[in-house]
Amino acid sequence: MLVLLKKIVYVIMVYMFFCTYTFASNPAIIDASKCSSKMGEGGNYHSKQTKLAGKCEGNALAPIIRNDRIVFSVPSQNSVIRQKSNDRTELAFTKTPIQFNKNYLIDFKVQIDPKSDITNNFYYVMQIWQSPEYSPIFGLRVDRGTKARGAFVIRNEQDHLAGKRIARVDLASKEKHYQIYLNINDNLTGKIKISENSKIIVDWDGLIGYPIENSSNKSRLLIMKFGLYKGPEPEKNFKVSFKDVALKQMD
Repeated sequence: MLVLLKKIVYVIMVYMFFCTYTFASNPAIIDASKCSSKMGEGGNYHSKQTKLAGKCEGNALAPIIRNDRIVFSVPSQNSVIRQKSNDRTELAFTKTPIQFNKNYLIDFKVQIDPKSDITNNFYYVMQIWQSPEYSPIFGLRVDRGTKARGAFVIRNEQDHLAGKRIARVDLASKEKHYQIYLNINDNLTGKIKISENSKIIVDWDGLIGYPIENSSNKSRLLIMKFGLYKGPEPEKNFKVSFKDVALKQMD
C-alpha cells in the first residue's frame, strides 16, 4: 500500500512539473478578460524569458498570440455614440524599465495588417513613455491619412506637439525587422541608431525628453511599450502584429 501511494505521489509530481514547464515555455496571454486601463491587471504576456504588463482602453481588445506572433487589434463598432477615451491595447516592459545614461537595444519584427483601414489620426505601435503629462518621447508612429506609412519620432521641449521625424518607414505588404540602439541621458540628450532589415536608416543624436522636475514621474525610469495606441475611430478596423520583441541593456 505504501509503495502504491509513493507511486501515485510521484506521478502527480511529474505531471505538475510537466504542466508548469509547458506553461512557462510557451508564451501566453494571462487574464485577457481583465485587461483594463490599470496597467498589469489583465492581458499580460508571460513566457519563459519575459513578463509584460497589459493595458486596454476604449474599443481595443486584449492582445492574442497567433502562431508565433503577438496580435493587437481595434475592431470596428456598430455604435455611433461618441467615444471619450482613446483606443489602447499594449504590452509594457514594466519589470525592465529603461534607465538614463545606459545603452539599450530594442529589437522587434512588426507588420500592419493589410486589412487595416486608413487612419484619420496618428497612432503609435511602439513608444518610450516618460510621464503621463507628455506624449511619448520616442516611438514608431503611423501617419494620418495612411494605412501603414509612418515614422520614428522623437519629442523634446522644442518639438513637443507634433514631434520630430527622424526616419520615415513603410509597414505595409511585409514584415519589417527593426533594431534600435539608444542611449538617453539625464541631461535630455540622446543617441539613436536604427536598422531596418539589417540596413541602417538613421543615426541620430540630439535633444530628447523633458525635465524631471516638470514630470510627475520622479522615478527617473522610462517604459517601453508596444501594440496600438490611437484616437477613437469606431467605424474602422486596425490590427498590428509583433514577433521576437526584446529590450536588452547592453552595458
